Amino acid sequence: MRFAVEDCTLRLARSGGHLSPHSYPVKDMSRGGISFLVGEVPGAGAGIDVGEDIFMSIDVQAFPQQMELSGTVRRITSEEEATHVVGVAFAKMDRMDRDRLDRLEQSEELRRKTRASGY
Repeated sequence: MRFAVEDCTLRLARSGGHLSPHSYPVKDMSRGGISFLVGEVPGAGAGIDVGEDIFMSIDVQAFPQQMELSGTVRRITSEEEATHVVGVAFAKMDRMDRDRLDRLEQSEELRRKTRASGY
């Protein structure tokens, strides 16, 4: 099941690199992967290609700590004139992050929480 998470963003790093200073808005996620938005040219700003392994620091507003996951870019598709969607399949993850994804999938209230709403 794919679900959107309010005000969720991520920063990414190419294999062996440092996290990008730029955050990308998350479109949706599931237990198996995540999709996020990048600029006008596929991979613009992100500098990534289909098939590439990446590391992501995902900021879910409902959790005090960011989720740190790795994955493989599976697709980059055009969504609108100036936006592309990057789809990433998660690689293995630890039990805490698996639990967080399960909780997000099961709770619409949790997906809507933001730091501004005073969780």
